[in-house]
Amino acid sequence: KAYSFYPQIRLRARARMEPPLAFVGATELAYFAGLSAAGTEYHRTIPQKTNGAKPLFQGSVQEFVAKHPQLEVEFRNEAKRCPSCDKSCATILPFCNGCNHNLADAPSEYTENVCMAFVYGVERGSRFP
Repeated sequence: KAYSFYPQIRLRARARMEPPLAFVGATELAYFAGLSAAGTEYHRTIPQKTNGAKPLFQGSVQEFVAKHPQLEVEFRNEAKRCPSCDKSCATILPFCNGCNHNLADAPSEYTENVCMAFVYGVERGSRFP
């Protein structure tokens, strides 16, 4: 089914919008970056500088918040966890953006704010190494 305001983009399975590769200026090489010489050549990377710096806080997000309870609110996001695929989804979504399961009855919960963990230099979280 094509949309009249954007005919190049088609609605696909699970109600996701996926533009054709040619429409976004890509080829099948987009899927092979790092896996083939042609894909790596097509998707050049910028060398990253490393300085050997260690995390500012050696430990997990939970341990950091335990030591700094005044930051607890900053280190959490409210989300709904999909009962079908276990993905964290925004509370405003009616359906899971991973598996399209109805989230009407999914309870809200708090998840770690990974962005704030990076800001404070926390070494690890429950879902990231």
